[in-house]
Amino acid sequence: MKARLILLAIFSIIASGCSSDSGGGSDVVEKTVTITFKNKEKTMLINDSFDLFTELTLENATREDVVWNSDNPKAVRIDGSMAKSVGEGEAVITAKVKNTAKQTSMKVIVRQQVLKFKLKELAIVNGKSFDLNELLDVKGIGSGDLVWSSADEGIVSVNKGIITPHREGVTTVSVQTKSGTPKDEIKITVKKNEIERIIFPAKIMEMYAMSNVEIPFKVIPEGASTEGIKWEIDNYSPIVVVSPGVLYSDQLANGELTVTLPNGEKTYLTIRVVSKGILAITAPLGNELKVYEGNSPTLYLKLLPLGETLDEVEFIVENPIITVDNQGVITTYPGKHGITNLTIRSRTNPNVKLIMKIDVRNFSEYVYTDLNILVNATPDGMYSGDGQINIWRYFNNDIRVSDFTLYDGNGRVLYNDRATYALDKVYKIKFDNVRRAYIEYTLSFHGTTEKKRVSVTPS
Repeated sequence: MKARLILLAIFSIIASGCSSDSGGGSDVVEKTVTITFKNKEKTMLINDSFDLFTELTLENATREDVVWNSDNPKAVRIDGSMAKSVGEGEAVITAKVKNTAKQTSMKVIVRQQVLKFKLKELAIVNGKSFDLNELLDVKGIGSGDLVWSSADEGIVSVNKGIITPHREGVTTVSVQTKSGTPKDEIKITVKKNEIERIIFPAKIMEMYAMSNVEIPFKVIPEGASTEGIKWEIDNYSPIVVVSPGVLYSDQLANGELTVTLPNGEKTYLTIRVVSKGILAITAPLGNELKVYEGNSPTLYLKLLPLGETLDEVEFIVENPIITVDNQGVITTYPGKHGITNLTIRSRTNPNVKLIMKIDVRNFSEYVYTDLNILVNATPDGMYSGDGQINIWRYFNNDIRVSDFTLYDGNGRVLYNDRATYALDKVYKIKFDNVRRAYIEYTLSFHGTTEKKRVSVTPS
């Protein structure tokens, strides 16, 4: 009995210890691990480094739990938690918590620092400042990070890259970052204000016609006076020197520019005037042109710049009584006459154009009658004697005359020749007591006919 009581007491104690009222086991909550980069992207210069933990937010994990990785060690290398930029490029840095799926990434861009003068030495004239920033190749460095210095401020002083010469001599000017690297220097020679040499970018230069063109050049020493320089173009070239260093040409042409310095040194430059399309179209004989039905005249045009050709022109006819070929030859057609507008336009520059008025006249308007009559006239207007009537054309050998008839004032036929002749044709007639005579004849041209009537007045 006593043994049973002891066992019941032990069971009671064990049961009591497992009771939910004890506050044990099932009430423990596991904390969540978080890991994130503060920025998704960071820029570095080559040879920089930083502690990755300064960019990381980490909760419920220790630093020892973090594993780092760089996908491009040639740009960013990792040592412990230190990231070091070793080459230009990009790398993705990943931070991962051990034994979990928690991780975060950040892109690191590595840029190279460049600080270098484009020239090793520079000659300037005394009394004229120069901005060395124009000769500086800078990359990955802010202007506020540059430190300038002169080896001899008695010759040249420097302020934010602007050098001021004080006397003739030679010195060096240095520039570096505040950290001391990178660094570069340039040799500065201060000379008298006398030009020694002129330099063009190339031996051959192209320029457009119809506008003043400034020739680019440098003088040695920098800032030297250009007074006294002679600019000359060879005599056979249409290119002209407008002012020192400024050229003009209204033609597509070549020429040689000779530049003579006060010290006698000569420099030569070949100039080629090139096209940017027709810039002006004019008709020197006027914008209105009369042509004859059946004739084929050639347009007389002036294209600017001179040297442009009609290949660069298009002809647009408003009324198709004419056609114009690519050489400016107008073709008219028998039976087609009247007025049309002709637009002559630049293909390259369509806004450059000329509108001409073309008047196509009837072919018969350009056939003339000459009278040569030697007669004896009476007071009452009667005349007798020999006469010669010449019918001739101003153009075109294809015009014919026929049905030539001479009438007196009463309409009586005095002479008739129905044959057809090519012009010019001369009719010889004898007059016998004729008053108020007139002639009629028919003109024909490629199937088109026209009757004409002319009064006969004795000379």
